[in-house]
Amino acid sequence: MTAIGLAPANAAARAMTPVPANSGFCANPGDGMCYEWKLEADPSLRVIAYGFEDGIDYSFYRRDRKGGYRRIVDFHPAMQDPTRPGQLFWGYAWDVHDIVLAPDGKSFQATFDHTIVIDGNVDPMPGQRRTPAVLFVGRTTQPDMKVKALRFQANTIDALRIGAGLRSR
Repeated sequence: MTAIGLAPANAAARAMTPVPANSGFCANPGDGMCYEWKLEADPSLRVIAYGFEDGIDYSFYRRDRKGGYRRIVDFHPAMQDPTRPGQLFWGYAWDVHDIVLAPDGKSFQATFDHTIVIDGNVDPMPGQRRTPAVLFVGRTTQPDMKVKALRFQANTIDALRIGAGLRSR
């Protein structure tokens, strides 16, 4: 297991790259906020934050060859801010710079052992019984939105689905 002292993702070798605004999943966000990143280790795997002022859903999606998107699993974004060592914050999409990967470069630092409860209007994934917290790195704009210390461990996307009570794909 990895505690929150984990080194942040190296800025020179980013683990995820933003998809340009108004393209991909976020091509037509309507009145909502929409952020999309592709994962460098698997460009078909996407991190998407979509919602409105009163709630944003954070999910992993898989993009198929025809450009379609399939929702894989929802998550809670926990974030390290290098300017505030030893603390975790809620990873608002506009604050997130990168995702923290396990040493294998493919698995996510995540945990199901948390007490995070969401306030707001969110659209939970049907059938998902548990929601993992996934570790990101960035700069908080809301330092009062702290997350209690968590212990993260490497999880593949299939392990996150299974832990969430969904079938592996």
